[in-house]
Amino acid sequence: MTLLLKDIIQNTNAGLKSREAAAEMIMENGYFQDLLDLLLENDLGATEKTKVFYILEIISRKEAKLFSGSIDQFLSLAERLQDSSQRRCVAKIIGFIIDQDTNHISEENKLKIITISFDWLINDGKLAVQVFSMQNIFDLHDTKPWIAAELKAILQKEMGTASAGFISRAKKLLTKLL
Repeated sequence: MTLLLKDIIQNTNAGLKSREAAAEMIMENGYFQDLLDLLLENDLGATEKTKVFYILEIISRKEAKLFSGSIDQFLSLAERLQDSSQRRCVAKIIGFIIDQDTNHISEENKLKIITISFDWLINDGKLAVQVFSMQNIFDLHDTKPWIAAELKAILQKEMGTASAGFISRAKKLLTKLL
C-alpha cells in the first residue's frame, strides 16, 4: 500500500464530505483497483476496512461498473461480513451495481446477491441494511420465479413487529409486487 493510499484511508471518517474527498483522491490518483485489492486481500483491521467501504460506496454512486472485474471476489467478501456498517455500505454498493450495470452481472452472481440480501434482510437487525437488502432483492426479483413470493412473505411477516422505516419501504415494495 502506498503512503498516499494509507493516508487517505486513515484520514477518512463517516462524514459525507470526508468520504467524498477520499473518493475523489482515490479516483484522481488511479487507486481504485489498489483500494479494492487491499480490501479483498483482507489485510485490514476492522476500522480501516469500514473506511475503505465508505470510500467505495461513494465511488460506486457514479462508477459502479468499476466493480465488474472483481464482482465474484467482492460478493465472496460480502458473504463473510459481520459488521453492520460494512454490510450497509456493501448493500448500497450492490444496489448501485444493480442500477448501473445489471446486464453485466452473471446469473450466478445475481443469485449470490439475492442470497446475501435475504440473509441480511432476515438476520441483520440494522434498519439500513434491511432496507437496502429488500430493495436489492426486489430489483432482482425477476431472476427466478420464487423470489417475489419469498420476498412478499418475509415482508408481510416482519411488518407486524418492524420499525416505521422498514414498514414504509416494505409497503412500497409490496404494492409493486402485488
